Amino acid sequence: MSRMKKFFVLSMFIFGLTMATHASADKGVLTKIDVKVGSGKEAIAGNKVNVHYTGWLFDKFAPRECSELPRFVSLKRVLSCLENKGKKFDSSRGRPGNFKFTLGAGQVIKGWDQGVQGMKVGGQRTLIIPPSLGYGARGAGNSIPPNATLVFDVELMKIQ
Repeated sequence: MSRMKKFFVLSMFIFGLTMATHASADKGVLTKIDVKVGSGKEAIAGNKVNVHYTGWLFDKFAPRECSELPRFVSLKRVLSCLENKGKKFDSSRGRPGNFKFTLGAGQVIKGWDQGVQGMKVGGQRTLIIPPSLGYGARGAGNSIPPNATLVFDVELMKIQ
């Protein structure tokens, strides 16, 4: 094997070890699952977006590894964790109109600002939002307890 090939293989091995260590130690990562990729305009920071959503508390009886998914995880594991949607706490569906906000402006929780970015109009995405990107230790009213992991199904309807 040539020196260049050996260097490349060694570099990839070291990179793989670094990423595996990072992934297993990384807590509080947003998980995004594109259920349907849209065909319209892509949402970027600064856009005013219109979405429909449904939000659930992540089931407190779900396996702990589901509430702290690492950055690199199999689709099979993510899908099995999505079976642990707990109590629905809010939805824009069934209301007139939809929910509007400016992406990246801090008008919504960080998990939404990060999770909706990159969606295309017509797309549907499921977000698993850790407490650090949601409501954190304070929670939100009577609906969302402190340190809750949240699951949202989001559909991007329009970009203005």
